[in-house]
Parts: sequence; C-alpha cells; structure tokens
Amino acid sequence: CRCRLRMFHVSSYTTLFLGMLMMSFSGTIYLYSVYSAQLGSRLLYDETQVALIGTMANVGVWAGIFGGIFYDRFGPLLTSICAAVMVSGGYAGIFMAMKGIFRPHFVVVAIYSFFAGQGSSWAYTVALNTSVRNFGPEDRGKVVGLMVCFFGLCAGMLTQISRGIFSDIDTFLLFLTIAPASVYLVAGAFSRVNSRPTAARNILFWYGFALVIAVYLGGTNTALAFAPFDAKHTPMLLRVFAIVLISIFALGVLLPILSGVFSGTPSGMSVNEENPGELDELLRDDPPEPKALRDHTALQAAKTPDLWLLFAVFAISIGSGIITVNTTPQIVIAKSDWTEYHANGTKFNMTIPVPANSTTVGHIHIKESETNLSAITLLVVLFSVFNSIGRILFGFLCDTFMHRLPRAFWLVVAIALMGSVQVYFAFATVEMLYAGVPVLGIAYGGTFAMIPTLVAEIHGVSHMGTIFGFVGLGPAVGSILFNTLLGGKLDDYFMKDGYICIVEGTKLCSKKCIGPSCFFYTYIIAAGCCLLGVGLAIYLLIRRYRHAADRVHLHAYPSAVREE
Repeated sequence: CRCRLRMFHVSSYTTLFLGMLMMSFSGTIYLYSVYSAQLGSRLLYDETQVALIGTMANVGVWAGIFGGIFYDRFGPLLTSICAAVMVSGGYAGIFMAMKGIFRPHFVVVAIYSFFAGQGSSWAYTVALNTSVRNFGPEDRGKVVGLMVCFFGLCAGMLTQISRGIFSDIDTFLLFLTIAPASVYLVAGAFSRVNSRPTAARNILFWYGFALVIAVYLGGTNTALAFAPFDAKHTPMLLRVFAIVLISIFALGVLLPILSGVFSGTPSGMSVNEENPGELDELLRDDPPEPKALRDHTALQAAKTPDLWLLFAVFAISIGSGIITVNTTPQIVIAKSDWTEYHANGTKFNMTIPVPANSTTVGHIHIKESETNLSAITLLVVLFSVFNSIGRILFGFLCDTFMHRLPRAFWLVVAIALMGSVQVYFAFATVEMLYAGVPVLGIAYGGTFAMIPTLVAEIHGVSHMGTIFGFVGLGPAVGSILFNTLLGGKLDDYFMKDGYICIVEGTKLCSKKCIGPSCFFYTYIIAAGCCLLGVGLAIYLLIRRYRHAADRVHLHAYPSAVREE
C-alpha cells in the first residue's frame, strides 16, 4: 500500500525528537570541572595547563563554522558520523591518559579536548539546522528555543547521572567516550530534511517536558546543597535522584510515541489505507515555504550589515554574561564579608579597602571548604534553571507576537536585561546575587534563542550552518574580551587592595581578590558595552521596519507571500 509506505517516512517531529537527544549529549564539555582536578593531579599538570585544556574544549565548541560548512555541503548523516568520531576520539584519548595507558604532554590532551568540543559542535549543528529547516518560519523561534534549551540542560543532567550512577571518574569518561557518539550515530541515521515544512502543533508538550527537567534539576541540587542530610545517606540520595531523572527522560520519550506525536499526522488522527490521498489532505494546513524567497549564501550574508550586527550583539551579550558564569566562586569570595573572620578559635581583624578611605590591607589563609560553597552551589543551580527557561521563553514569545513585534525586538529585550543586571551586580552583595542571577540566566538564554532564529529569518536556512557557524564565533570573542582580558586583568590589578589565600588540598594557596572594587569596574564597563549592544540591536530592529517589503519581512510574515 502506498500509504503504508509513506507512514514510515521520517516526520519532522521524529527529527525534532532526535535533535533534542543530540542536544542532550552535546554540552558535555561543560562537564570538564567534574574531572579536571583529577586530570591535573594524575598527569602532574599545573593549573595553567589544566585551564588551557578546558579552554580548548570551549574553542572547539564555538568554532562551529567548520561543522556548518560541512553540514551545508553533505547533510545531517555524514555530519553526525564525523561528530561521533571526533567526540569519541577526543574522550577516548583523555580516558586513556587518565588510566595511565600513556602519559602525553598537556598539549596533546588539549588537542583531544578540542576534538571532543568539535564533535559536540558538529552534533549541535545537525540538531539545530535540521529541525529549523523542517518547520515553517512562523514556528522557528519555538523550535530554536527548544533545541538550545536541551543543550543548556545537558551539563545538569549528565552531572547528576555521573554523581549517582558512576563510582569513579574513569568509568564516567568511558561513558562520555561511548554514549554521545552512539546517540549521534543513531540520531543522524534517521534525521532528515523534509521537502516541505511542518506546522509545530505539538511542540508545547516538549516545552513542558523541558521545564519539568529544569525544575527537577534545580530542586534536587538545591536540596543537596542546603537540606540537613546525613553524609552517609548522600550517595544513596544521589543514586535515587539519578534514577528518577532517567525515568523522567524515558517517560518523556514513551508518551509522545504512544500518543502519536511522531506520526506524520496531527496527534489523534489516523489515515485510511483505502484512501492514500488522505495523508496529503491532513497535511494541507502546513504552511509552505514561500517560493519568493531566495536564501543568502555565506558571501552574500557577509555583505549585509545584519550579519555583523548579530555577531556584535552576540559577542557583547554573552561575553558580559560569561563574566559571572565563569567566575561565580571568585565573585562570591570577593563580595563576602571578611572583616571579621574566625578560624580555629582565632579572630582575624581585617580591613577590606574601599576606594574612598582605605588605609590598610588584610591577607589571610583559609581552606577551600571555608569559602561560601552553599552560596556558590545555589547560584550555579539558579543560573542553570533560568538559563533553560530563558531559552524556551524567548523562543515562544518571538513566535507568538511575531505579527505585532519583529523578532529583533526580543533581542533588544534580552541584551537590555543583560546590561541592567551588570549594573545591579556592580553594587550587589552576596545576598543580592540570588535575585540577579535568575535575570542573568533569562537574558543569557534569551540571547542564545534569538540569534539562531534571526539568522534563519534574515538569511534563510539553505546556508544556515555556515552563516550561524560564523556568528557563533561571537561568544568566543566575547569570552576572551570580557572574561579573560577585562575581568581577569582588573581582578589581578585590584588584588593589591586585599586578597585571601585559599589552600586547595595539598597544593599551594590560590590568591583571590576581595573587596568591592574587585569586580565593580568590570561590571560597569560590561554594562556600558551592553548599552552599545542595545543600540546595535535597536538599529537592527529599525532595519526590520524599514525593509518591511523585502525578504527579511517575508521570512517573518510568510502569509504575505503568494506562491507563483
């Protein structure tokens, strides 16, 4: 039966689900902190070398332009195979080094780390681009928000699984060698770019599913950080939390399969085999891609101001956010009150200098466990949860109000929130950070949802892999400029006014800047840059209004286009 054969075609919803699976295993580079300490101690690397290995993983992820070019040329299957080979090879090298099979120079391990990041980046490219192409222009914001949300949840999910299931780091690294590559291969084998886009009728189910996972991860991590559990019961709780998480994920997979979400027809409808044309009739509501549009090539996109505006806004917004994301422990230490510090019954009187009237500088030595670990843990959890919420929220809002407000408006909102929270952090105490970090997470996630959506809207989807791969270099540039050059240099400079020396295990003490000046100027400069970013985003918004009749408008309002 012709209809029976067509029912087994790979629907857009199947590809969407497979994309979410790939995204759930594409953020593994953010698990580096789980094994970085043991990597350094076993292979006798110093802190600079360990940091460089982690940096190379991040470079691998953000250098997505290579995977984008390959995807645009060869499609999802071959790109997924390459992603699997790179991520498996990268983690296999790190695993063998950790097991002592060979003892490589740290540069070799950094190369392994880079390839693990590249594998994740190529899988990200497959998941995002394939799903974006399979759904109509009016639904792409929601699809992008959902995809990047699961990328954001990856680290939280796998961290909880690693703490509850795996007894040692070696086993966990072996898991990272096998599991992501297996998912990439299976998902890539069944991912397809369909000839006509589908309307995203059932996507709200996955929005709810993502929110459940985000809230669960936030709740369980907060409970572990603050609830008065007996230490001997902690391993059992970690195991229970991991099993429940796996069960939630498995249930999320089974429910849509049983309810017919993955079929080529809307949920709850069936196709009569005696009437093969019924499937076409049911799908007739799906909005066709307007034939009047001609997608930009990478070279054509590079000649437009819009591409550079998106690149600059992406770099400024994410670069400003990474200041807090990457240095949360240092920020908590800097903003903590060390004027009266007690240790072993001894009271240390310290004067933390302030720019106006400081006269003395105090320095103390403390243990790593005596830093405010509970505050650091809660802030990391809050960011993770609200980062995921921001991704799906902005994706949903930009599609829901697209006929009233251009999507670029929501990019203005995201970077305005980012700039506002930078000013707030400049004057915040540790307690005030609890209110600011959720706003930071929403702005950070919102930016990640809006940039790919706008790339698809402005430049089309035919060469989106290459174009977004280039725009995706923005966060890497922003991270270097804001976190390394600006934040790091100012933090080192103001250490002259006061620092504490944290003894980390058996290693030499690590100096940390303390006092209100440590990050004050960093945040003020970042806020000023975000103000510039708001201006650039507004200019992009104005261009959207001015060119209401061109292809940019047509992507956002496909109903205005008539087929030839």
